[in-house]
Amino acid sequence: MNLKTMLLFFDNFEGKSLDEQQRIACILNDCDLEIIAGAGTGKTHTLLAKAEYLIEKEEYFSG
Repeated sequence: MNLKTMLLFFDNFEGKSLDEQQRIACILNDCDLEIIAGAGTGKTHTLLAKAEYLIEKEEYFSG
């Protein structure tokens, strides 16, 4: 899966659209990732989207 195949997911994750940097943070999984941003910029939303992306990708299982 990549940005193009997950376009609908990223365009409407919990009613909000992720920007390009947030989308990249969601799909990167081969390195450590540190999200640094100011208040109200979507850090928690990005991490929730990443968790859901990994579950949908079946790389990690919720149970």
